[in-house]
Amino acid sequence: MKRHAGFVLLPLLAACSSLPHNTMPPVSVVVSVDRAGDANDGVALRTMTAASLRRIAPRARPSTVSIELTEPEAITRPGTPSANTAKITLAADAYPVVGFAPVVARQPVDATVTGIRVGVFTITDENGRVIDSMPIDWSIYGMTRIQALQLTADAIASRVNTLMGSPAPPR
Repeated sequence: MKRHAGFVLLPLLAACSSLPHNTMPPVSVVVSVDRAGDANDGVALRTMTAASLRRIAPRARPSTVSIELTEPEAITRPGTPSANTAKITLAADAYPVVGFAPVVARQPVDATVTGIRVGVFTITDENGRVIDSMPIDWSIYGMTRIQALQLTADAIASRVNTLMGSPAPPR
């Protein structure tokens, strides 16, 4: 009886060992920063994006996501002048790194700040062809730095899934 159980167990083990062990999507994430204050955000965004890709785009085709974090730039829209428009401290003091001074944006009085642009991401296929490139914009209201990073990571993973997800299997 023990011999019989061994013969049944052996093919089962062989079948399990032939399954792919790597469940990570074949998407590389590369983050570059242009300021020392962004280094912590770069590491966090890379980690969060990789996790979001595993969760949201597990069957994405081979590709690379390049994320470039830049100095925060105020996004403005023409509108009614307000008392807060001349000088606004962006919520991206979004970079609370020890020793880093808050970012202050000076705006013309005929514009209002609607958010901040903190970088750009680019998706390329396995041949290096650019599939998509979009800015990374954050709202200045009601969002912590970590929330903004997680929302960014999820949005990038969702875009990768839309553009690079595996085609549906034939019926």
